[in-house]
Amino acid sequence: MNTTDTATEFDPSVGRLPAAPIEWPIAKDRFDRLMQSWRVEGFWLSLWGGADQCVAADAECGGLWTDLSKPDSALLRRIQTVAAEHIQTINNDAKPSTDPTLVNLWAPDLSLIVVPLMDRRRCVGSVIAICMSNPALDEGFARFCHDCRLDRDAASKQCQGVRFVAPDRVSELANLLALTIRQARECDRRREETAVLTNNLENTYEELHLIYEISNHMAIPQNPDQVLEIVGRELLAVTRAAAIAFVLPWHDYEEGSPPKADADSRRAGQWKLAVLVGDA
Repeated sequence: MNTTDTATEFDPSVGRLPAAPIEWPIAKDRFDRLMQSWRVEGFWLSLWGGADQCVAADAECGGLWTDLSKPDSALLRRIQTVAAEHIQTINNDAKPSTDPTLVNLWAPDLSLIVVPLMDRRRCVGSVIAICMSNPALDEGFARFCHDCRLDRDAASKQCQGVRFVAPDRVSELANLLALTIRQARECDRRREETAVLTNNLENTYEELHLIYEISNHMAIPQNPDQVLEIVGRELLAVTRAAAIAFVLPWHDYEEGSPPKADADSRRAGQWKLAVLVGDA
């Protein structure tokens, strides 16, 4: 499933030209609501596309997460490696799992959860969540500060007031997070299907209305030019074009007489303007 939302990032390596648009595996407005909901539970969320690109990160989580959510942060570069490895592992698996994965990168102080985003048995991205699990901020937090290039003492002060998630609840909340993400993607799919269906109904209605209007003018026999002019006016009303021209193949013979032997060869590829409707 491809959503209609895209984000364009500037890539200095290609000069002034923007980088290729990044597809949102989850619609932007829906992922914003997910971040807001899970921020209250003590989770920091980031969204990753299938090309190992960070599409969005929660910069409003507060504390040290504000700086770590910047595009050039060491945290996002470290998580990019995790996302790439996870996507590759799933796509190489004959029976990929859609369950969330707990990565023991900074355990037991911080829990890192990877939720794959699947589309037709292919991993098209992931949601990576991090939560604080140990108020003591021991060795796992020290590894986290080293990977993110943070001063441990300063980072510890920024963690004051942060909501910690009990280690025995991390797995349960990870499954709940995966469920809400699947529901969000299902809502995106239904919204996309509804939009396609609505567009098809609009097109079908216009076509039926056009046929109805044209058929009303054909109750009495008329010459071909008049019929084409009527059809042209109805088409102009629907398409909002400036003009419509009807052209017919040129027949080099008089009505009621057989065609000349060399008519096709001399008039090959030539067309005759029959009716012009509108301003052209």
